[in-house]
Amino acid sequence: MSTPYSFAGQNFELDSSGALYWPNQNCLVLSDVHLGKIQHFRKNGSAIPLQAQEENYLRLEGVISRYAPETLLIIGDLFHSEWNREWTLFEAFVKKQQLNIILVAGNHDVIDHKHFEALGIEVVSAKKLKNIQFSHYPEHDTSHFQISGHLHPAVRVQLGAKEKRTLKCFYRKNNQFVLPSFGYFTGNARVSKHDLDEIYVIAEDEVISI
Repeated sequence: MSTPYSFAGQNFELDSSGALYWPNQNCLVLSDVHLGKIQHFRKNGSAIPLQAQEENYLRLEGVISRYAPETLLIIGDLFHSEWNREWTLFEAFVKKQQLNIILVAGNHDVIDHKHFEALGIEVVSAKKLKNIQFSHYPEHDTSHFQISGHLHPAVRVQLGAKEKRTLKCFYRKNNQFVLPSFGYFTGNARVSKHDLDEIYVIAEDEVISI
């Protein structure tokens, strides 16, 4: 379900949901949930079942229940687009939570921040905890430790003699650590293994170093 991992002198758990748990801070970190994306596509004519949007909330509730964090830190792209009917579901979800929610705004977080703040969500452009900078976009400057999202990383792996699959992954390059997309309906971007220091793929309910 999760794999221990050390970064920037801190101990974390890499969860098979794509989230990162930080025990020392009792903080759950995730990126690229893209709530509202299914409604956005349906509005534009895509025949996506409404039941699919429930998966994101089940995933969120599951990982929050598993770790019982004090803080939920979302590093960008929480809500996919402008306001749509899924916002009502999102409001109901937030009001049920007994934790602090911080949103590091991403490129898809275009809804006026006052609507997030009205739900008690702190909205920032970046967040620094201990010696780690949390931001949505990976930076080219790796002189400091950074955890980010945005890229939706995945890697092509060989499964058995004949099967290959593209799997979401966590990856590290120097002082930069990138989370996979948490959302159910997000898409992925393949990364090259040889260009990276470390890769941890999500295979079903396991997180595996390759």
